[in-house]
Amino acid sequence: MRANLLVEPATRAELAECWLRTLGRAAQARSVAGPRVPLQRSRVFAAHAEIRRMIVALRAQAPVPVRGVAIASVLLSDGTGPLYNARSGLDLRGAVRDAIRHLDPSAQLLTST
Repeated sequence: MRANLLVEPATRAELAECWLRTLGRAAQARSVAGPRVPLQRSRVFAAHAEIRRMIVALRAQAPVPVRGVAIASVLLSDGTGPLYNARSGLDLRGAVRDAIRHLDPSAQLLTST
């Protein structure tokens, strides 16, 4: 049921908007206090082009594999991941590239053989 919800166009569009807002937050001057977990701005800047490509893939009209959507969602929501945690050993750029690769509808065909 969760997989079906993740791949719905409305869910993917909402996730794409969250990533777009994340890019906007990273571009703003860092505030000293606030309720949000601070972003690893340098990582976001380094992955900017890949994040933009992921946003385009999330907004695609064609169905996409759930794995790519799940990766994009977890990257955005995991406070211990590379988007928020400076000590995370995961490379944000590489993780976003992984999401993009799994958002490709042909990716499912390649892994099922």
